[in-house]
Parts: sequence; structure tokens; C-alpha cells
Amino acid sequence: MSAPGTRRSHRASGEGGASGAPRKPRVLHVTPMYPTPGKPSRGAFVASQIKSLAPYADIDLYVLPGGGGIGPYLTHIGELRRRIRGDHDIVHAHYGNLGTLVKMIGTNGKPVVTSYCGTDLNGVRSLKDRLFAGLNRKYAAKDAHAIAKSEGLAAHIRGIAPALSIIPNGVDLGRFAPTSREEARARIKVPSGKPVILFPANPDDTNKNFALIERALGAARKEVLLVTFPGGKIPHERIPDYMNAADLVVLASLQEGSPNVVKEAMACNRPVLSTDCGDVRWLLEGVTKSAVLSYDPADWAPRFAAIAAGDLPGDSNGREALEQKGLGEDAVARRILAVYESLISPQP
Repeated sequence: MSAPGTRRSHRASGEGGASGAPRKPRVLHVTPMYPTPGKPSRGAFVASQIKSLAPYADIDLYVLPGGGGIGPYLTHIGELRRRIRGDHDIVHAHYGNLGTLVKMIGTNGKPVVTSYCGTDLNGVRSLKDRLFAGLNRKYAAKDAHAIAKSEGLAAHIRGIAPALSIIPNGVDLGRFAPTSREEARARIKVPSGKPVILFPANPDDTNKNFALIERALGAARKEVLLVTFPGGKIPHERIPDYMNAADLVVLASLQEGSPNVVKEAMACNRPVLSTDCGDVRWLLEGVTKSAVLSYDPADWAPRFAAIAAGDLPGDSNGREALEQKGLGEDAVARRILAVYESLISPQP
């Protein structure tokens, strides 16, 4: 019987198929972040990335059950050890804290790839986060290959990790694509009478800095429909409709790695306003109708006032920019495959 939190893919048979092609890398993916019925947006980017890798790698997935905090790490060490001893070429840990635990308890001789996502290296939210970030930076030296989502994160472990790549999460360009604004609004039951500003995050998450948006809106709030994701309970498969329903997508975070919501908005050609967090400045480089703004509400207020007055920005060229930056999900999957292959190919 499968252990709790375990998902297994089909194995490739033998060392190659009938054509003699080399077998796929066998990869154990471990993560504490994965969608659940109660938290459908939790770790959605991890789930999407693993799905995009399925054509290229033979995947086993072990999701540590439980909520946040250190509990799942401690109570599932035995099962984690058992999984690591399985028939895999590589262990890929999604999130630095779990990657550090894997390297501490022993890798059974397997190379470890750790994907660092944000707080696990920048440690900005609390003393606990800072302690874990320091530990993760130290243990990055034991990664066979480290993947950072942005240059800002990579800077924390450059010169420590033996091999390091900056590989942001990709976007499923089939799912996230421009569609009819009115039809999208009808599907999510958003009225059409007012301009729609989308804040695609939980407003109660202090890192997302919803207070900035509220202050900047001021009196314009009554002239627009501000849509948020309270509790982070919007299933990821519904988010394309929210993006396409919006006249403007906003992000005000204090810290990010490589925020997927910006890329998803770009894929739908929605204009984006954002603070300078994570790699947003690079993402929005060359994107029309979009801008990186300061943390001063006065910088945002005139743009909100214009939208409230009916001066809508219209479509951006975000999808084109996203493709030029190589951030389609399949392109990103191929870059990660190259990391895997570098670890299992015979060395000269």
C-alpha cells in the first residue's frame, strides 16, 4: 500500500524503448507544498512544474502530509528516508527547508537537486525564517545542483552551491491564454458594470501587502471592483478566468521569488502593476501597459483614479514577452531536464 502523501507515476521499462532511446531519468520529487481540497492554491506552481516534467522524466512524488510549520518534517522523517532509498537516480526537493532535511538525514548516495523558492533563502518574515534561511544557505553546499527562481535568490548561495541555475517557474500557455473578458466574468460571476482590478493573493497574508492597494485606491474604491483571493482558496484551474476578467492585475508584495501570478497575467495579455519584488522588474521589461512602482501609495493612486474614471489600459503584449523570455512551461521543463541529465550522464 502506498504511504500517505505518495503519488507514483508509471515506470519506463528497461534502459530504453524499442527505438533504443535512453531511458528517462528516475526522479523522486519531495515537497511540503502541494494543492489540497482545503488549500487548492497551496504549491500549485510545484504541481504544475512536476506535471510539465512528466513527458521527460519518470517521476515519483512524495508530498509530506500536514500543514505548515516543522511538524510534517519531523513526523515523516522515517517515510522520507524510506522513499530516498528507492530506485531513483535523483532526489528533487521543492523548497529549501525540505532540501536541507533531505541532505541532513542522508541521500543514499543520490544527487540532490533543491529548488529554492523565496523565504527559504531570503528569510524576511520572522526570526524562524532567518534561522532556516541561514541553515539552507549552509547546506546548499551539499546540493548536486541548486535551482533558484530568481537572481535575487541565487545571490544568497552563489559560491556555496557547487552548481547553480536560475530557472523561474514556467506557465502553462495552453491554460493561460487570452479569452473573452465578458465570458470570463460570467464564468466567475463578476459583474460587468465596473472596471475590475485583480489582487491575486490572500489579502490577509501580510507579505502580500494588501494595505498598500487599499490606501492607494482611496475614494476610487467605490468606482472599481477589487477582486481578491481570500484564504487562498481559488483552485488553480479557475485562475485563468480571473486573469481574463481583470482590467488590471496588481501585486504589492514585500518579498517574492519569481511570482507566478505576474507570469500568468502576462500569458493572458493583462496589464500588471507591481512593486519591485522578486524578478518582477525583469519579467515586465518590455511589457506594454505595465509598470514596476514604488511602495508609496501616491505612486499608485493616479493610475487607480484613471481606471476608476473609465480610462482602461487595454491589452498588454505580455504573452509575447513571456515567450521571448523562455517562460513557457515546456521550455522550463526542458531546462530542468538538462540539469537532471548533467547529473546522471557519465563524466569524462
